[in-house]
Amino acid sequence: MLLSFTYNGSPLLLALTDLEIVAQGIIFIFAGYETTSNSLSFIMYELATHPDVQQKLQKEIDATFPNKAPPTYDGLLHMEYLDMVVNETLRIFPLAGRLERVCKKDVEINGVFIPKGTVVMVPVYALHKDPALWTEPEEFRPERFSKKNQDSINPYTYLPFGTGPRNCIGTRFAMMSMKLALAKVLQNFSFKPCKETQKLQDDIDADLSQTGEAPPTYDGLVQMEYLDMVVNELLRLIPLAGRLERVCKKDVELNGVLIPKGTTVMVPVFILHHDPELWPEPEEFRPERGLSILFRNQEQRAGLGTA
Repeated sequence: MLLSFTYNGSPLLLALTDLEIVAQGIIFIFAGYETTSNSLSFIMYELATHPDVQQKLQKEIDATFPNKAPPTYDGLLHMEYLDMVVNETLRIFPLAGRLERVCKKDVEINGVFIPKGTVVMVPVYALHKDPALWTEPEEFRPERFSKKNQDSINPYTYLPFGTGPRNCIGTRFAMMSMKLALAKVLQNFSFKPCKETQKLQDDIDADLSQTGEAPPTYDGLVQMEYLDMVVNELLRLIPLAGRLERVCKKDVELNGVLIPKGTTVMVPVFILHHDPELWPEPEEFRPERGLSILFRNQEQRAGLGTA
C-alpha cells in the first residue's frame, strides 16, 4: 500500500531500488542508534553529577519493578520521574541544535520580511537555554517537567524532537528505548563522577582563578589545553554529525568507481573517527591524544565538518 499511488485516477505503482532501501536503512541506523546512545550518555553524566536525582530515580524504578523485575511497557509509561529526568536532559542537551522549516507564505516578524519559500532556522539549543523562557536554564532540574509545572511550558520552546508534521518519526521509539535502557542499568548499577571528570573541573578552576569563581574570559579559555583536548576527543568519539555531504566538482574515479560531476557524496564522519587504521584503540576516550596540538589530518577528524 505504501508503494501505491494514483495519478489522474489511474493506479501508479512505485518501488524502491535495492540501493534506495539500503540508503534508507543506513539513515535509520544513524538517526536512531547514534542519537539515542548520545542522549543516554548525557543522562548518565547528569545522574553521576546529581546523586540525589539518581537516588530518587532508582527508588521509582525499584518501586515500579520490585526485586529487579524485567521492565514492562506499561510500567515505563507510568514512571513520572523517569520521564522528567529524560525530558530535562533533552532540554540541556537537545538531539539537534537547530531545525529547518520552509516558510509557506510571506510573513513579517519584528520588522524582518521573510519571503515565501525561505528556509528558516529554528535555534533549538538557544530556545532551550533562554533565561527568559527557563529559570536558571543551565541548572539540571527534572522538576521543570512535573505535572504541576508542565502546563506552564510553551510547547514551542521545548523542541528536542522538533514539532509539527515533520517532527521526528522515531520520537516514541527513542523515548521508550532510553527509558528501558535506564531502568535496566539503574536496577544494577549507580553512576559516580570519575577522576577525569574532576580533573577537568580542577583544570577549569585553576585556569580561571584561584577560587574558581571568576567569570570565564576569551583569553583564559583559549589557553586551556586540557579543556581543548577533552572537547576535541569527545567530538571525535561522538561527532556532531555522523556524516557530511559534499557535491563533486568534477568527474573523478576512486578505486575504480566513477563519481560524475555534480554527484552528492556522503562523507562517513563517524566511521572515519572510529577507524582503527587512523586512531589507535578508537573506542577509548583519551583526551591525551593531543588533538589540540596535533589536530590530526583534517580529513580524518571532521567533527565540525571541513571545506
